Amino acid sequence: MLIIYIVIFLGILPSIFVLIKRNKIKTIQSYYPMIFLVAFGSIYEYLFTIMLKINSEYWFRFYDLISFLLISYYFKSILEKNNHKFIYIATIIYSLFYTFLFLFWNRNINLDTGSYLNALQTVFIFIFFIFWFFNIFKNL
Repeated sequence: MLIIYIVIFLGILPSIFVLIKRNKIKTIQSYYPMIFLVAFGSIYEYLFTIMLKINSEYWFRFYDLISFLLISYYFKSILEKNNHKFIYIATIIYSLFYTFLFLFWNRNINLDTGSYLNALQTVFIFIFFIFWFFNIFKNL
């Protein structure tokens, strides 16, 4: 049980650091949403999954959507404006695909729908990364 408390604390620790040092650290502002999502996830896992014994499948399904939206936000904040249109299109496609899978989601085939979402998310993040990589060399 001690390891669970350590993991929860490690999930909350970056957000505590950001809240304490937020006026001194301006360069990591685009990371804030993901840092707070990890902290929220740690608190949620402890309260709802461990304490209240609520099934964690619902949280992981919601976490897939929120994490993709935050990763899209991060790449939007670091990429040039000419790439924003693709980020918006990718976000809409992912959201529609998420909604479609959610309508037909069955807890018995949870791993199937999760793998479809993760595959699409990986493809989009890889494309975002390629845009970012080309922007680095274009701006040299």
